[in-house]
Amino acid sequence: MVNITNAVAYGLSSPLVSVPPKAIPSLRNPGTGDKAQVGQLWVNLSTNAYFVLTSISNNSATWVASSGGGGAGVFASVEATTGNITADLGNFVATAGNITATAGNIVATAGNITANGNAAVIAAIGTAGTVKATILEATGDGGTGSAGTTQITNAVDTTQGAGALTILSPSATSHTNTGLLKIYIGATAAYIPYFENIS
Repeated sequence: MVNITNAVAYGLSSPLVSVPPKAIPSLRNPGTGDKAQVGQLWVNLSTNAYFVLTSISNNSATWVASSGGGGAGVFASVEATTGNITADLGNFVATAGNITATAGNIVATAGNITANGNAAVIAAIGTAGTVKATILEATGDGGTGSAGTTQITNAVDTTQGAGALTILSPSATSHTNTGLLKIYIGATAAYIPYFENIS
């Protein structure tokens, strides 16, 4: 536990004047038992993270973490009005809230963008409003659709009865499919026939 009181010095205008506190260098993060003057700076030399003492209430100190060379920080919100918020090697993780791009892009060049809540795409991701990825996975079924959207779920119905299904062409002319689009249902490969120029 660290307990530091205000420092004073002799001055010209008054006998004693307050002196701004020096940063506390340490090899650990501060805790609630580490008390000092509000505004005190604490530097963890081993992680390059730094902390600021914002309040002491009920004999408990609150230190707010800031991101240094390799430290971690917890914030209520992070907003970039003109620049970028970049994770060069790590991840952007929203465990309950949203990661929202209203005018720009959300780009992961080496890491992941993981949302256990929602990833709300209000603006374009990629080019011309597209979402680009090597693999897009559907891990569940929301149970309901949304107007104006197409959803891919992992729900599969393999029930087969005696009835037959007919696929109709949009014209009276017979057509041959151009190819087969490969998808995966679980670990099983499946194929959806697609057609071109059948109108």
